[in-house]
Amino acid sequence: MAACHRRHKQPDAAVAECDLALRLLPRFGRALFRRAACLLEAGKPADAVAAFEALYRVDRDWPRLADWLVRDYPLP
Repeated sequence: MAACHRRHKQPDAAVAECDLALRLLPRFGRALFRRAACLLEAGKPADAVAAFEALYRVDRDWPRLADWLVRDYPLP
């Protein structure tokens, strides 16, 4: 469902779906990644960084995760 909401440019609905999935499976990497990407698309870079960091704690081998973190990290 989150992927469908994301394709239809509804990032807040996608984040809500990811949150539901993460309640059942808190270490589900795909939901963690999609949640972070949707937060970024919703214009919430600080929340997106926190979400990418949560994914990093779960799966350090996620493809190109460091690139996403560097791209989204807010500058002082």
